[in-house]
Amino acid sequence: MPGALPIVIGYIAATGGVDLFAVLLFVLQVVWQLPHSWSITWLWYEDYSRGGYDLMPLPGGKTRANALLTFLSVWLMFPVIYTMYHFQYIGHWTMMFLFLLTFVFVYTARVFSKEQMRASARRLLLYSVFYLPVIMFISCRHRQKKLPVLSKFEIKGQDTVYKKIPSFVFLTQDSLPFSSEKLYGKTHVADFFFTSCPGICPILTSQMKRLQEMTKAYKDLQFVSFTVDPHRDIPARLKQYALSHRADLHNWVFLTGPMDSIYKVGIQGYYLGMQKDSTQPGGYMHSGRFVLVDKKGLIRGYYDGTNAEEVNRLARDIKILMREQ
Repeated sequence: MPGALPIVIGYIAATGGVDLFAVLLFVLQVVWQLPHSWSITWLWYEDYSRGGYDLMPLPGGKTRANALLTFLSVWLMFPVIYTMYHFQYIGHWTMMFLFLLTFVFVYTARVFSKEQMRASARRLLLYSVFYLPVIMFISCRHRQKKLPVLSKFEIKGQDTVYKKIPSFVFLTQDSLPFSSEKLYGKTHVADFFFTSCPGICPILTSQMKRLQEMTKAYKDLQFVSFTVDPHRDIPARLKQYALSHRADLHNWVFLTGPMDSIYKVGIQGYYLGMQKDSTQPGGYMHSGRFVLVDKKGLIRGYYDGTNAEEVNRLARDIKILMREQ
C-alpha cells in the first residue's frame, strides 16, 4: 500500500487537492501490486525464505493455491477501470482499450497459474512492469476535463465575476408562475421555440424529450422551453403542444410571458439570437441550440439541438457537470 502513495502525492501537488479520481488511481496501483509483488516472490521465493520472509498470500510457498490467487487478483482491475468510466473520468473507447490491456494481463496470469514455472512468472512480472505506466498514462492523459464557464464576466479587482442568468417570472403551460429562483440550485437545459414553428422546433422538442429520458436518473435537473411567440403561445396552447409531444412535465416546463422580457432573457441571459422576421418560416427567427446551465446560473455549454450526436454529447456533459457540482 505505501508503494501506491507517490502517485497520489504527485496528483495532489499537480491539482491542489484529492478527488475521486485520485482515490481510483491509488486503488488501481494497490490492486496492481498484488500480482506484481507475488510474481516477484515466486521468482525469488528461495532467497526470501532464507532471509526468513514468506511473502506469498497464503502459507505453503509456491503452491497452486497461491498461483491461482495471483491470477484472480488481476480481475480486480476491471471494476476499478469501469468505475473511472462510470464517473466520466475516461471515455468509452479509452475504457475499452484499458480493458484490452487488462485482458492480456489476465491471460498472462492465467498461463502462470496453470504452468507455475519460472518462465511464466517472469513473463507475468515483465507484463506488469509494462502495464502500470501505460495504464496510468492513458488514464490521466484521457481524463475528462471540467466543463468551461461560458458566461460573460467582469474583472473586479483581483476577482472574476461571471454574469448569471437574469431573473424572470413567466407562466407555465399550467398558467402557474415560474421564476428563475426555482432554477437556482438546479442544473437546467434551456431552448427557445414556438408551437406553430414549421421548421426546427419539432426536432428540438423531440431531442429534448430524448435527452430527458437519457438523464432521468438526475433529480436536480430541469428542462425549460421558452416560446418566442408569446402572443399566440398562451399557456393552454403550450399545454396542448407539450402533451402532443408526450413531454414529461415533472421536470420540464414550457414558458410564456411578455415578448420583450422573454427576448431580453434569451439574448442577454442565454446569449442566443432571436427576432420576429416575416421572411422566416412561421414568422420568427431563433437559435436551435440547447444551453446547459449549472446550479449557480452559469452557462457551461452550447449544443445543436437538431443534431442527435450533439445531444448525446450534452447528456455526457450533464454527467460531468453533476459530478463536478
